[in-house]
Amino acid sequence: MICFSNDPGECDQCNISKYLYKKKCVEKCQDGTYPDKNRKCIECNDDCEICEDTETCKKCKRSKNKKLQDGKCVDNCSDGYYYDDNSNTCYKCDDLNCLKCAPKNFCKDCKKPTILNKATDSCVYQCETKFYIDRETNSCEPCSKECLKCINKNTCSECISDTIY
Repeated sequence: MICFSNDPGECDQCNISKYLYKKKCVEKCQDGTYPDKNRKCIECNDDCEICEDTETCKKCKRSKNKKLQDGKCVDNCSDGYYYDDNSNTCYKCDDLNCLKCAPKNFCKDCKKPTILNKATDSCVYQCETKFYIDRETNSCEPCSKECLKCINKNTCSECISDTIY
C-alpha cells in the first residue's frame, strides 16, 4: 500500500517527501540507517552508528570500541594515522613518511628509509650536522659536543675546528 502523510497502516511505499522505515513513512531516516535510492531506510552495519551507505560510515559505535578511519570502523588506527578520542576518529598524519604521529604533525616514528628528526618531530632522509643516525631507534641522535659529524655518539668523523684529538 502507498501511504500518504501519517497513514496508520503498514506501508510498502511512501509519498515523495517521506522515507519508508519498518513499514512506516517517516520524515527522515534515523541514526543507524541511511536512505537508499528508493527512499527506504536501510540499516547501517553493526559497527556503524551513522552511515552514508553500506560502504561508508560517518560515526562508529563507541560501545563496540571501534574507531572511524576513512569511512570504515576499525579496531585500531593504521600506520600513518593518529587517534583523536574526542571524535573517535583516526586521522592521517600530515607527513606521508610518518608511521605514528600525535597529533597530525608531530611524528613519533618514520617509514624507512626516512629517519625521525626528534627536534622537528618530522621524517628526514639525513640527519643535520652534529647528529647521527641511530639504527636501533631509526632517529637522529646528537653527537658529542666536540663533533661536527659523527658515526655514533662517541666517534667523530669530523671535529669542530680548534678541537684536537
